[in-house]
Amino acid sequence: MRFLGGLRRPQTRRLTDPAYSVERGGGLRRSLFFLVLAVVLTTTAFGAFRFFQSFVGPSQRVVELETENAKLQEELTKARLQREMDAATRSELENQLTTLNSELRRLREEVGFFKRSQPARR
Repeated sequence: MRFLGGLRRPQTRRLTDPAYSVERGGGLRRSLFFLVLAVVLTTTAFGAFRFFQSFVGPSQRVVELETENAKLQEELTKARLQREMDAATRSELENQLTTLNSELRRLREEVGFFKRSQPARR
């Protein structure tokens, strides 16, 4: 087909009819990328969890130990007070024992005196 002075008519079919094709290029690379990304994110999350746990774990243990220490201090104070009370009670009982032994000795002497001063009954 000749057109305007012998020029050929341009082929417009090539412009409207390109050959498109769907290719699966890079699918393995993309899958591998996402797999590596998932592994890196999981490892990072686990590391962050362990890091957080290493800071929170000891602080919780410190709180537990401080609570236990306070309880033991209270028990120690009670035991010391009880020991002091027992020592005071023992000291008082020893004084009473000494006094009672002295009184018992005096009363025995009086009984012996009264027995000697009474005439013998037959």
